[in-house]
Amino acid sequence: MKSPLTSAVHEVEMESDKAESNSTRKLLKSKVLEVPHQLRKKYGFIILWAAVGLDLVISVLGYPIIGQTVSALFVLVYLADHISVRRALCSFWFAVIDVFFREISVGGDSKLHHLRDGRAVIFVCAPHVNQFIDPIVVMKTVAETTGRHVSWMVADISYKRKIIGFFAKVLRGIPVARPADYETAGDGFITVEGTEVTGHG
Repeated sequence: MKSPLTSAVHEVEMESDKAESNSTRKLLKSKVLEVPHQLRKKYGFIILWAAVGLDLVISVLGYPIIGQTVSALFVLVYLADHISVRRALCSFWFAVIDVFFREISVGGDSKLHHLRDGRAVIFVCAPHVNQFIDPIVVMKTVAETTGRHVSWMVADISYKRKIIGFFAKVLRGIPVARPADYETAGDGFITVEGTEVTGHG
């Protein structure tokens, strides 16, 4: 007959074996799921060749519009898998900034060169003139100098709006709740006694 201590040790060993087998299964499953993604990344050019080939074959069969449509779909699949939406959007906004601002000069830009080591940093840009232009100018300057992306803070109420929220999410903005955004008007009155003012409501 087994002692209670031996039974307890045996149960603990069985539980640890189960935990190990579960973790092994999860690891194996994650690696198996990674394979298609790795193949797409490594051999993505095959999608482009397929796009060209299908376009040619379908066009020769007498359906050029269908061939171009199928080809465009393959190209879109390739672009969706190989191009970062954030980088594309940043490149677009940086180009817009280049159109309107011929030159951006940075005072003390030598301090930015020290940020290439990946350390965490907070940029405080205040008071700023324009809440939409200033973040893009800072992002552009930091990206060109250090190769790093800046995630800027955005009011939570703006983050929840459709258009501004879309851009903020794509650019990895950080939503911040401001008390002023959630204040509501209420009923109340004040009383004054001498120099003392008291609010009620």
